[in-house]
Amino acid sequence: YCEAAMAVAARHNVALFDLHARSLATPDWQHRLLADGLHLSGGGNKLLFEGLSELICTQLPDRSPGGMPWHLPRWNDVRAI
Repeated sequence: YCEAAMAVAARHNVALFDLHARSLATPDWQHRLLADGLHLSGGGNKLLFEGLSELICTQLPDRSPGGMPWHLPRWNDVRAI
């Protein structure tokens, strides 16, 4: 499944974060990255966030948080009624 997803992403020139490979490279990944054997734990979510953030900033810089325009006021620019 992972190899097929990577092949499709490469064929269509789409950025891809390989969470599977990154997980397998983490020692004791089953216990450190999964809360119940299936769902990501806090550590797993952190790994996913950091990996996606790195991918966005390096391969899609116009979509990085600092590169996107604000269309709405920031929370601290809105006065309470």
